Amino acid sequence: MRKFATGQTKTREEVVARIKDVWVKRWHQNDPYNGLAAFKKDTDEFLGHVVLGHSGVQGQSEHAYLFMKNYWGKGFGTEAVPAVVKDYAPATVKEGYTLEGKTLEKIIATARPDNPGSVKILEKLGMHKIGEEEKYEALRHHFAINLCDFPRKF
Repeated sequence: MRKFATGQTKTREEVVARIKDVWVKRWHQNDPYNGLAAFKKDTDEFLGHVVLGHSGVQGQSEHAYLFMKNYWGKGFGTEAVPAVVKDYAPATVKEGYTLEGKTLEKIIATARPDNPGSVKILEKLGMHKIGEEEKYEALRHHFAINLCDFPRKF
């Protein structure tokens, strides 16, 4: 959690509230721009989550991911993150879903430069650094990719 969002670990109550008030609510509203849980295929162990969420800008999604530390460096992020961005995101467009009333066109993400694994995943996706800022007392690199930047499978 040190390098994710505020860097503070959430209490159980905060996590449950986020799940109920945001993720479950969006699920019930048939909103695909949401948090997705990742599990290990052979054991069903929880690996972490990948988010293709709302950014507050029409046609733009904010992408984030967080994996359990014991699964870092084992390729799970390298497998799950591109599946969401390059397969799931275009599928939401094909199905006619929108973000704030506009078709998904752009995905943004942030990563701290002192988190090279996360930066590497975003760069491998083809995301380009578009800026940086200091937030929560740490430098954050901002990345973006337009959906038209990669071939559609649909």
